[in-house]
Amino acid sequence: MNIYIDCGGWKGDTIEEYYNKNFLVIVFEPNSTYNCYYESFNIVPLNKAVWIYDGEIDFYIGTNYSGLGSTLFKDKITSNIKDVKPIKVPCIDFSKWILDNFNKDDRIILKMNIEGAEYPVLNKMIEDGSIKYINKLIISFHHHKITSITEDEHYDLLKKLKGIELVIRGD
Repeated sequence: MNIYIDCGGWKGDTIEEYYNKNFLVIVFEPNSTYNCYYESFNIVPLNKAVWIYDGEIDFYIGTNYSGLGSTLFKDKITSNIKDVKPIKVPCIDFSKWILDNFNKDDRIILKMNIEGAEYPVLNKMIEDGSIKYINKLIISFHHHKITSITEDEHYDLLKKLKGIELVIRGD
């Protein structure tokens, strides 16, 4: 099966390429304000944050244009979240979800634009082997926007991802 998973779906700006092209399209977007953008695709987004455990987590909605750049990280230096009070959103153990729902024969294209959460999520996927289910990773990295994520951590993760088809997008 061909699967396109969009983590950090925002307004659905990347799903059109895969929708109706023999792909199952799954979107994770914790900000339900954007649900209306998926109606024309007949997709119901999963209003959960992609994370490393199942439960609830603080979510900071950016106060700039349409909540762009909302994050799980209070120390993000962009998106005007410094004085934002977080809301609680459901979160999902993404690597466990991959292992529970797919197999290595599936062709999975994973797009991540999750404003810093890519570091713990991908590291957990590497640890538990769920990263081996991913055929292509389309990603926006945010180490330069989150003060608690060092450049060394960024380059360490890049080394660990060696061997995966990687498309790095600007943000």
